[in-house]
Amino acid sequence: RADFDLSAWRHKAVYNDDKGRMEMYLVSLKKQSVGIMGHAFHFNKGETIHTENSYKYEIEEFHEVAEEAGFAPFKTWVDDNNLFSLHYLCVG
Repeated sequence: RADFDLSAWRHKAVYNDDKGRMEMYLVSLKKQSVGIMGHAFHFNKGETIHTENSYKYEIEEFHEVAEEAGFAPFKTWVDDNNLFSLHYLCVG
């Protein structure tokens, strides 16, 4: 159980080019304490919590990752601008 005051945080997303990923953060809008399961966590204004990484791959890179995990690419769909892809993978 936690007592986050959601209005005291904002979402921040940045692209980390070196790591090829979007990084998501919560940014504290004020000095505050948050209780989680009986433990207190203290945050200063502007301090962040790194909440998520969303990796971005070229199609060929994603196929390599899938193959390393035991999947075989079957079909790939892309949007008109070639910015997003959907992959149909099969086992081995």
